[in-house]
Amino acid sequence: MTTKTNPAIEVTQAVEQQASQVVANPETFHDAVRGTFPPALASFIESILARVARGENVSVSRPSEVLTTTEAAEHLGISRPTLMKRLREGEIDYFKVGSHTRLRREDVAVYKQRRHARARDEFDAIRDLDNEIEGL
Repeated sequence: MTTKTNPAIEVTQAVEQQASQVVANPETFHDAVRGTFPPALASFIESILARVARGENVSVSRPSEVLTTTEAAEHLGISRPTLMKRLREGEIDYFKVGSHTRLRREDVAVYKQRRHARARDEFDAIRDLDNEIEGL
């Protein structure tokens, strides 16, 4: 039987020291990296180096496209019971894997955007009402 393993890249003391130097002198790093990499990738590399410089463990992986209810609730900043209520009310699409409820990351992101837009619209309505009352 063959087992696939993910190769680990060990952070040596020299790498940690060099990361600290880069983080301490970001202008030099920004010029070198920003000229070489697209901005999003440069920012990603910077955040990894900053963590290495602080001596933190770093793990890089792709996010799962499927979330558990606990993960989705954390992503939305709401409690799991509140999320379950929203699912029962049909506000967010979900599917079952056996008896477990799962959500697509994209569906959670769409719901989060809708919720943010609704909150912004409600705030604008309250602000307009306040301005109207002040004008009387």
